[in-house]
Amino acid sequence: MRNPWRLITARGKLLALIGAITVLAAMLFGQRDLLWVGLFLIFLPLIAWLIIGRSRLRLAAQRELYPSEVAIGDPMTGEIAVSKRSRLPQGVLLFADHVPSELGRSPQFLISDLDPHWQHDVTYPLTARSRGRFRTGPLLVRSTDPLGMVTHDRQFTATTEVMVMPRIHPLGPMRVSGSGSNTGESRPQTVGTLGPDDVMIREYRAGDDVRRIHWPSTARRGDVMVRREEQAWDPSATIILDSRSEAHVGAGPDASLEWAVSAAASIAQYFLDQRYAVDLYHADGAVTRAESPDGHQLSSRQVLMHALTDLRASRQPTMSKALEAELAGQSGELLVAICGLLTPADAEVLLRARRTRSQAMALVADVPGWVLGPDDEPIAVNETQRNAHRDAVRILRDHQWRVVEVPRDKALPLAWRELDLMGALI
Repeated sequence: MRNPWRLITARGKLLALIGAITVLAAMLFGQRDLLWVGLFLIFLPLIAWLIIGRSRLRLAAQRELYPSEVAIGDPMTGEIAVSKRSRLPQGVLLFADHVPSELGRSPQFLISDLDPHWQHDVTYPLTARSRGRFRTGPLLVRSTDPLGMVTHDRQFTATTEVMVMPRIHPLGPMRVSGSGSNTGESRPQTVGTLGPDDVMIREYRAGDDVRRIHWPSTARRGDVMVRREEQAWDPSATIILDSRSEAHVGAGPDASLEWAVSAAASIAQYFLDQRYAVDLYHADGAVTRAESPDGHQLSSRQVLMHALTDLRASRQPTMSKALEAELAGQSGELLVAICGLLTPADAEVLLRARRTRSQAMALVADVPGWVLGPDDEPIAVNETQRNAHRDAVRILRDHQWRVVEVPRDKALPLAWRELDLMGALI
């Protein structure tokens, strides 16, 4: 060790200082017995340094986190298995595992075992407090002698990653009227409602091939009827997540942006369960596309959840740059927007993004009335922003959007149910 003085604790330094004073006093007064006492006090910390600082401490540690992927608010368990293999007994070992504040407090534990060979398992609780990817570790080991005169810190290099995903709320079924498909003319659930003879029949539309006219049904009904095209049912849903930092308030799990991310994850999961392909966009552009073919549900969910876990607030002032370029060539899809504080310009962007899509709905966080805790006051939003927000919501509703404004204390499944009821009235 280049500087052994740094390894000696305050107690060890105090003993050495007392020893030096004792030696000087013994030499001054000619007390040989007192001299030996002083020398003993001086050399005692040095002997402890030789034992602790020069000894080869052979330790092995293995860390596990259960589970390694959790949602915000879920508990986790950390487990560290420490083993020692050495010829000499060791004094007290202090272990400290580094844990980010987003996961809880860093655990510390002592092991005082004079056996040269031992193994101990230590568990500690953690709680996921913020969304993102975090690393626990490395493990710090501080060895000390039984008298606490010398300490020596060693550090492992291994770390363990844990992913805290947005919370997914189970959503009830929603009646989606109209076509949600790009290629088929009807959903399988509606096929068969006309009876055996008319199962694949509809009214004639301008531009239909006359060879598809179904003459028996035409004669029976008195209107020209044509056969439907039997095509694959491939519905898709487009989710727009307003991730702009200036559209949201708060920090941590109580922030309105975290609510929006959780809503996007829940709605995406709902449509994946319904065998939809899901496109996800935010203020900076496309996040990802998750197909949901049979047998690939888990991988589709992971693609979306990993993307939303890594999503951060955008500095874009508007969503026009991302949405207009990305959505220009798409049509016939279901559009769901999850928004924060809006302006009429934002509403116009959403209207242009809809274009020829069959349906559009929006969950809008009540940012002007958002509170971060039970004792907090609503967020300070000036009157101009409040009026602009109300105007934007009105514009969407005037253009046949289903819009539900969601305060912080309203559960997402309830807001989703309100959207469903709006669809039943359209």
